[in-house]
Amino acid sequence: KQPAKAEEWRQKLRDFPTELKQMRAQRTATQIAAFRAEIDKAKQDFGAESWEAATAMMKLSQFHLANEQPDRAEPVGREILRLREKNRPDHVVTFKERSELGEVLTKCGRFAEAEPLLLSGFAGITQRFDKVTVGNTNFFEPALRRLVELYEATKQPAKAEEWRQKLRDFP
Repeated sequence: KQPAKAEEWRQKLRDFPTELKQMRAQRTATQIAAFRAEIDKAKQDFGAESWEAATAMMKLSQFHLANEQPDRAEPVGREILRLREKNRPDHVVTFKERSELGEVLTKCGRFAEAEPLLLSGFAGITQRFDKVTVGNTNFFEPALRRLVELYEATKQPAKAEEWRQKLRDFP
């Protein structure tokens, strides 16, 4: 009985990586479903083209990005930016979304598309500094970091250093 039990446990250990992947996939699917339900609720309550719908979509986009799935984050990020620009084109959050979409495109390796979004996003955040509320002050540092990452990824060390210096000088 002992050798059979030992072999059963060895097999369980060999199967564990597959089982773990299945558990992660199930958890991911559950989380995505919850995000989509929240998006649907915001669209129902406020309208499909609303600022609030874009806010609900942010979690899904950030989830994909955190899980190293920028290709899945991109269409969501584009829709968020479209809704932000439609509803409040001059709002600081709209410029944050530009910067975030630029990050997604950088991670997709689409640097030429990313750069103008990153630069205009940072410029818009900077121009609205006096209008930024306390909760939104964390927009600056990530926008600077995204520019450093772009220029590191595109092997432009002088530009990366320029933005890195701005990041160091940031209060």
